[in-house]
Order: sequence, then C-alpha cells, then structure tokens
Amino acid sequence: MSAHVCIGAILLRDAAVLLGKRAPNQQFYPNIWDVFGGHVELTEAPEQALVRELQEELEIIPTRFTKLTVLHNLRSEQHEKYEYHMYHVTQWIGTPQNALLEEHTEIRWVPLEETSQLELALAAYRPLFQRVAASGMSS
Repeated sequence: MSAHVCIGAILLRDAAVLLGKRAPNQQFYPNIWDVFGGHVELTEAPEQALVRELQEELEIIPTRFTKLTVLHNLRSEQHEKYEYHMYHVTQWIGTPQNALLEEHTEIRWVPLEETSQLELALAAYRPLFQRVAASGMSS
C-alpha cells in the first residue's frame, strides 16, 4: 500500500503559529484548524511542494526551512496511509495572506498557549509547535 505524501509548514512569529481554518466543504478536516501545506505531486520533491503550496495558499516564498519529522496517519476508513513531511519555515518573502478562500475561511497567528484550545487536524502538531518554539528559531 503506497502512502499519500503531504507536506506541512510551521511558521512561527512572536510565539504565535500561523494556522488556517479549513473551509466547511473540504473533504478532510472541514472547519478544523490546520497548518499550511498539501499533497506532493508525483514529479515533486517534498521541498518543492512546500514552496509551491506556500506560494499558492499564502502568497509567500519560503527561503529558509528545516525538516522536522515525518508524521504517519492511517485513515482507517479508507485504508490509506498518509505521510506528513513537516517543516519549520524560518524565513520567507512576502506577507502571509489567505490566497485560497475555497480552502481556508480564515488564517490567523495563534499564540502557542492558545493552540491547545483549538481543534487541530492532527494532535501531533502540538508537540511540534512546542519543539519549534523551544528551539528559539522564529522569524
């Protein structure tokens, strides 16, 4: 069984993480807060997908990023495996804005201590947020 490969970007600024609220018509995680990212195309490396997705969704160009980990999620109802290649984006060109309104109803810099009160697409994001914050590397 091959896995669906996705990328996710953690952008941190002043102890707040940039999250998007997924639109209610989304197939996966409707009305749930998520990091930005998406599927890696067959011809792409994960890093290329990261740059493309952030340009499409936020109109920014990531210029410095570090791979944090790969999260594995088995969606039992579809019997499909998902791999989430997670990156910490530390520098970018441009100001993040909600460029794909059909994907996200809003985007927001969420203080790290408030992420525990939000319904996130993956619970595994929270320890990553803390790890990134602890590294002291934010833009």
